[in-house]
Amino acid sequence: MEDIHNKFIQAWHTGVPVKELCKQFNICKSTAYNWLKKYSLVKRTKERTISVHRIYQSERENQTLRAGCDFCQKCRLAKA
Repeated sequence: MEDIHNKFIQAWHTGVPVKELCKQFNICKSTAYNWLKKYSLVKRTKERTISVHRIYQSERENQTLRAGCDFCQKCRLAKA
């Protein structure tokens, strides 16, 4: 599925209108704009490109890890 998103975004970056892309990918306008919002590039470096979706994923992982750290710290304090 991610490959379809990438193809859609690449086509959009080359200047293909959203209306035409909707026909090409057989999706509605709202889906197209959601994909643009979610998968458009945010920052590009030589090493990699970061999308909004990847940033949100990283933030969720970070919150989970921090919650785990807080739990471990509370356990250590309770044992002391």
